[in-house]
Amino acid sequence: MARTDCRRGVFGLLLAGLGFLTAVPALAATASESAEGIALENGIVRAFFSAGSGYTPSEFRRLPEGQNLLGLCILSYITEGAQYWFQDNKQDEYGIGPVTPRVERGEGFVRLVVTNLAAGQPGHFRVTKTHTLRDGSPVLENEYRLEATGPVPLRGGLSLPLVQCGPSLTRAAVPRADGSLLLGDAAGVRRDEAAAPWAAAYNPETGEGFAFHSPDGAPNLVLSGDRLTVICAAATEGKVTAGTRLRARFSLAAFAGKPLPQALATALARVPGIAAPVRFGRVTEMGGTGFDPNDLSLWERYRESVRRPATFIRPADLARARENVRRHAWAQRLLAAYRSRADRVLRQPADYVERMISETTPLCTLFTMCPECEYAPVHGQYTWNVERPDELQCRGCGTVYPNAKYPEDLRLVTRYGGEQVFTFYGGKHWDFLGMSLRSSWSGAIRAYKNGYMAGAARDLAITYALTGERPYAEKAAEILSRFATVYPRYLVHSGYGEIADMDPHVAAARINDLPADETNCPPNKPDRKLHAGYWTAGRGFSAVGMEGTELSQLAEAYDLVADVIPEAERRRIERDLLLEGTHLLLCDPSLNNKTATNRSAVGEVGMCVGDPRRVRFGLEGLRWFINEWFLADGAASESPAYGNMTLAGIWRFADAVHGYSDPPGYQEESGRIDNLDIYGDARYRSIFQVLADSLLPSLTYPPIADSYLTTGPMRDVVEVMATRLPQPRFRSLLCELSGGDPSREGTEWALFHRDPEPMPALPPAPLPDRFFSAWKLGFLRSGKDGRRGAAVVSASDWGGHHHLDSLNLFYWQDGQELLSDLGYLWDNPDKHHLDRTVAHNLVVVDQAQQRSSGRGGWLHRFNPSPHVKVIEVSSAAYPQTSEYRRTVFLIEHPEGVYLADLFRVVGGETHDYVFHGPNRELTLEGFAGEPAPDLEAYRFTQVRAAHGQEPWRATWTLAEGLRFQALSLPQPGETSLLAEGWGQRTAQEKGATLPYVVRRRSRPAGSGEPLASTFASLFEGSQGRFLVRSAKWIETGVPGAAALGIETVVGTDYVVSAPEGATIRLQTPSGPLVVQGGLAVLSTTGDALRFASLVGGKRLEWNGHRLTLAEPVLRGKVRRIENAGAACWLELDRALPQPATLVGQTITAGRGEKHTGYEIRAVEGARVYVRQDGDGVDVQAADNWELALSATLAAP
Repeated sequence: MARTDCRRGVFGLLLAGLGFLTAVPALAATASESAEGIALENGIVRAFFSAGSGYTPSEFRRLPEGQNLLGLCILSYITEGAQYWFQDNKQDEYGIGPVTPRVERGEGFVRLVVTNLAAGQPGHFRVTKTHTLRDGSPVLENEYRLEATGPVPLRGGLSLPLVQCGPSLTRAAVPRADGSLLLGDAAGVRRDEAAAPWAAAYNPETGEGFAFHSPDGAPNLVLSGDRLTVICAAATEGKVTAGTRLRARFSLAAFAGKPLPQALATALARVPGIAAPVRFGRVTEMGGTGFDPNDLSLWERYRESVRRPATFIRPADLARARENVRRHAWAQRLLAAYRSRADRVLRQPADYVERMISETTPLCTLFTMCPECEYAPVHGQYTWNVERPDELQCRGCGTVYPNAKYPEDLRLVTRYGGEQVFTFYGGKHWDFLGMSLRSSWSGAIRAYKNGYMAGAARDLAITYALTGERPYAEKAAEILSRFATVYPRYLVHSGYGEIADMDPHVAAARINDLPADETNCPPNKPDRKLHAGYWTAGRGFSAVGMEGTELSQLAEAYDLVADVIPEAERRRIERDLLLEGTHLLLCDPSLNNKTATNRSAVGEVGMCVGDPRRVRFGLEGLRWFINEWFLADGAASESPAYGNMTLAGIWRFADAVHGYSDPPGYQEESGRIDNLDIYGDARYRSIFQVLADSLLPSLTYPPIADSYLTTGPMRDVVEVMATRLPQPRFRSLLCELSGGDPSREGTEWALFHRDPEPMPALPPAPLPDRFFSAWKLGFLRSGKDGRRGAAVVSASDWGGHHHLDSLNLFYWQDGQELLSDLGYLWDNPDKHHLDRTVAHNLVVVDQAQQRSSGRGGWLHRFNPSPHVKVIEVSSAAYPQTSEYRRTVFLIEHPEGVYLADLFRVVGGETHDYVFHGPNRELTLEGFAGEPAPDLEAYRFTQVRAAHGQEPWRATWTLAEGLRFQALSLPQPGETSLLAEGWGQRTAQEKGATLPYVVRRRSRPAGSGEPLASTFASLFEGSQGRFLVRSAKWIETGVPGAAALGIETVVGTDYVVSAPEGATIRLQTPSGPLVVQGGLAVLSTTGDALRFASLVGGKRLEWNGHRLTLAEPVLRGKVRRIENAGAACWLELDRALPQPATLVGQTITAGRGEKHTGYEIRAVEGARVYVRQDGDGVDVQAADNWELALSATLAAP
């Protein structure tokens, strides 16, 4: 050991001189054991496994004197009915023990093996964990193996593992698919899904940190409390049975030194599973500015340089608005509305402002249940009316609060800054996410009143700016002054009813590690942190984590009336309200759909008071949301509804900061900002393209993931699109939303920014067939200009606010849903019923949930032609399947349109093809069902089952004479079931059910072959007679092929899906139909051809008609991708033939067989453009490409 210590000292000197980890001879790995635990070390790093925490890793540091990089490294999961998470570092009933440690020594390594034979608590799994340290390596290699002893009813995922970083590791480093490195705040960076599966955390001061690498799945980087945490979720699909085996491998690689990218790359090169040394082609810094929120020096220096108005409205905008008011009735109506709201405040008694803006800290408008009816758990829903400002009325039952039946008899008293008393209903409480919630209607009322007064100040200020009438400005100034008086005394609090009784600056900075107990309601006990941290934190307004909403209103109001406020009072308002209001927001390093609003508010305050650092805080958030939160194609990373929420948080600031310049004389290391161009950013413009291109004909979005059928584009945002961007289709969209004539109406943004010259009316723009390359949703549209209907197929990967719905099919036509998606119940405790797999239209394997992490989603074919449009996608939604693939044809005749759906699944024990229509108005034809047991795995009741292979039909009746039919074509061994299942979509519909169709195939007992199913269905909506009369399978004799014969009112259609190169010959009344590979559709009337389509196949022949493609699928390598500037392109390894014919087609590209698709905008030799002149998308990482050619034929 003495010799080892000596060598370790030499290594320390070498390390200090060289700054990275491998410039030393290899040092032997050793192990030492004590009562405290077991240590593995090799002179480079030391790992310690504490006996008191089940021999889980509790220390990982560089030698000789590096800091501990590790907070904890645990196995963690929760089961149905459990109150807490089971963790392998616990010793109580929720621990996983007892465990037995064993040290193994081998040639060049030392290993710790920790086993749990499931003899103790909780007994769910037999666990074996190995931790290996090799000679001369900075890498700790780990492997966990679990075997279930019986069924484990998991609730949520199983973290395998969860690794919490040490407190000093506040910055993150993640790889990008293009080989670059992204550095940023702990919560401000996100891994590129297509990049290598590692992420790193580091100390920005010392450069010390570690990288986490998992060859089995991409790590998920999150901010848990104030700690950067890496989570890898096991692929359990929510169902664990006896004998289920789980395995996880991961490595921790320590690094240190500057430049950091070099040190990190050197350490990664030693990690098993990373074949080649890592080099980073580009390093991008993102995240917060890191300045002290208490530092007001720049404000003091530059506040006099502000030329007002300087935020959302500029001097030219005021002139434009006044001209719009002079010329347009819609602008006059807007001014009248501002004046009406402002006049209401002017008419109030002298003490009105003081009564409305309380000295007592407001609480939250959410988390306030109605005990009378418990409507809309867990938040309740109330009506607050400014005419009765001290009352709330429940929307569910009409009960008015405060209410003597439900007294607020529980008092909490705080002392900081003077006594404040908070009252709560002391009767029933409601449990949610580990907290007991109590209603405080008085606290919610204070929040409603403060929010109203912030909006009132803005209304008064705008009225003054447009009219010049001073009383409006003076009343706005009175409101601002009142807020400046009371806001510094407002305490930091959470939506869960906790209050930090201390200096708000201290509470803001230490929200997850308070220096004293917080004040809260029993039975909750103080734990010196606010539950959910910044997520539901507030001070002066409703504590929902979005204080920036009202702060922006107040900043804009001040900006418009500052000229009537004396200088001393201006300083006080700027310091005690606007800058004070940014303090809590500046302390939050997170970047999420709530902090979008908060970052923007800080940036707008910076513009308002002359603080360029606060402007940069907002800009860095704006840049992150554009480049990271929104996907590479501009789509929201979560859902359409949350996309709107996030965009609502940034677009106003983005518009305000467009053209911004730093104060004269200001300079920082990164340079000045002058005449900032926001709308020239192609990634920002791509967000607006998705907003327009993903609309249904109803001008709303599909209710995909956590979204609603009523979600549509924000009108103000469409005004921005139509004015700031050149695409005519954006002006067409504005015209359509305006009833055809935008000169008849307008929004606030239009008032100040739309040219007073009338915008010419434009007809509705076509809605495109589109596959979104990063969102991975495909839209197949029907009718003239795509305006009749849309089939939407989802191959989206997992993410926040997503559902377990890979390859879901949504169908909309003639103004209504046909194949519906239930959408979202927000924070309702029952919302999980809507995001589970069986609530969607797809195949459920083994009655289990789809996996979340690692499910992927890939495009194989996307081809829209005049009569036939087709998409084929696949995913790894179930680990037990070797194929999970959906092919959807949209086939359009002059007489009608229908979908032909082929869903292939191989693997697993049971396949359930599940779908549901839009309502309960259902009739059946050809379904002879008998009563059957409930489907308990799905909570389906009133089950009827039918056996046999005869096609059968379900028909739904909808409003306005629309009917919807689904034709099911059973396979051998298929059982068709009809059942009642979850149907609630809103809080008001509690208990609602819908009929579900379940078509089941199961692997025969004793079968040695994997279960392989191809489900075929037809879906059609019609307001008259149906186009499709009947359908049947046609035997092909070719493995993997599928063929359908479809009788219509005008003839016969044939749908064929053939493996590449396979030849299929089908007999028809007019001779053989020959298809050689690919996806084919033939439509006939007697001996006559109506139309034919061939995609990715070599030939189609029938009755003298012929389609041929000499090379039906082109393939090759991607030599280079380019995403800089207004053009994005792939450089292929060959020039494409007939490039003019390829524009508008879809090229797929990716790694291996995992492709996504891009619309071709132009072709120049071997270069394929997917964005030109700012219109299009970024290219994601790719090493190979594929282009399926197509051919069509139609009768003259």
